Amino acid sequence: MAFYLKQSDAFEKNKVTLEYIPQGCSMKMFTRAVVVLFFVYLITATTSKRNSSMLCLENERQALLRFKNDLTDYSGRLSSWNVVHNDCCYWAGVVCHSFNGHVVELHLQNPYGYCTFNISYAGRETYMACEKNNLGGKINPSLLNLEQLSYLDLSHNDFEGIQIPSFISSLRTLRYLNLSDAGFGGLIPPGLGNLSDLRTLDLGSSSYGFLRAENFRWLSDLSFLQHLDLSFANLSQASDWLQVTNMLPSLVVLRLSYCNLDLSVSLPTWSILLG
Repeated sequence: MAFYLKQSDAFEKNKVTLEYIPQGCSMKMFTRAVVVLFFVYLITATTSKRNSSMLCLENERQALLRFKNDLTDYSGRLSSWNVVHNDCCYWAGVVCHSFNGHVVELHLQNPYGYCTFNISYAGRETYMACEKNNLGGKINPSLLNLEQLSYLDLSHNDFEGIQIPSFISSLRTLRYLNLSDAGFGGLIPPGLGNLSDLRTLDLGSSSYGFLRAENFRWLSDLSFLQHLDLSFANLSQASDWLQVTNMLPSLVVLRLSYCNLDLSVSLPTWSILLG
C-alpha cells in the first residue's frame, strides 16, 4: 500500500492531502516525491508571503510623484498617485516586479485611443471624454530613477509639440517604447539608438510632419528590434532608410506610411506598410 502527495486547492491553502495509489510504489519513490513537493510547498508559501508584503521602492515612488507633478491630468487618471497610497505598485498604470518591487512597466496611454479618430466614428461625447483623458505637460527626468523600467507607453496623449526628451535615451532597460500619437514633435533623438534592448519602437502618428529624422544611422545598433513604426514622420532626408533597416536582424514589422520616402528601390520581404 502506498500514498502520494497531491497539490490541490487545499495544498495552496497551506494544507497537504494524501491519496491512495492502488498500484505498487516503492518507499524510495515515495520519499523522493515527499521531498520534491515539500520544497515546492516552501517556495510557493515564501513567494506568496513575499508578494503580499512587497512595497515599491521609496526612491521610485518619489520619482513617480515628481513625474506626475509635471503632467497635466484633467480627468484625474493619476489620482491614485499620491502620498496617502504608499505602495506605488498599486497605482494606476504602474506594474512592479513581483520579487524586488522595482517599477518595470508604465501603462499611461489614453484609454480612449486617438481622439480625432473618436470624433469621426464615435461621436462628440466620446471625443470630449478622450480629450479630457489626455495627459500633457512635460516629461520629468525623474524616470531615470526607475532602474528596471522595461515598458513605457505614453501613446494617444497630447504633449503639444514638445520634443521627445533626450534623457529617454538613457533608459537602457527599455524593451517597449510607445510614444505614438502623443503630440511629440521635432527631431527624433538619435540617442534612442542607445536603447539596445528595444523590441518595439512606436513613434507613429496620424498627422504628417510632427516628427522628423535626418537619417537612420541611429537605428543601426538595435539588433533586437522587431517592430518599428515611424508613420507620418518626415523622413524625406533619410536616404539611408532601406540600407539600415535591411540590416536589422530581428526586424519583422516596419511601418513607414506617409513618410515622403523614395520608394524607387526593391524592398525586402518583411511585413511592411509604406506610403
